[in-house]
Amino acid sequence: MKSMAEVIKKIVLHTVAVYVAMIASVIFAMLLILIIPGAGQAATPIGRVLEAPYWLPQVACGAAVGWFVRRRLSMANGGWGIIIPAALLAGNVLMEGLRMRAYTPLVEIYFSANSGATEGRYKVVFTAPLYTAVAYPLGAMAAKLIKTEPREVKPEPGASPA
Repeated sequence: MKSMAEVIKKIVLHTVAVYVAMIASVIFAMLLILIIPGAGQAATPIGRVLEAPYWLPQVACGAAVGWFVRRRLSMANGGWGIIIPAALLAGNVLMEGLRMRAYTPLVEIYFSANSGATEGRYKVVFTAPLYTAVAYPLGAMAAKLIKTEPREVKPEPGASPA
């Protein structure tokens, strides 16, 4: 059985990896908006998948970093990275729910594209990292399941060995 210190270390390392993926996804989304003209507009199809409720850059970067961490750093149990973002989101949803906001449902604040400009910070700070954290262990699982070995370069028949 692993010690509590080892478990806490894994939680911290995976959480840091999730937030690195989140930062990378924001940069990736900004680059997409610069390169593709319609990406910054919620009225276009690509603009809709970049924002809530889809968060495609966050999901893609979370899976990519999960893959990388599993393959290169050999860190197992990527699911530990979900704990902190989920706890932060749950705590914030609970605090918002206790305030009894009658004018905007909580689901719209955190997961809808129609929440308005004032609730955007909730999505970026709480919801988007959770999407990244959910995709992170999926990328790690994919890296575990799809084992790619380095290919040997075979000389062509009749070629002289170097």
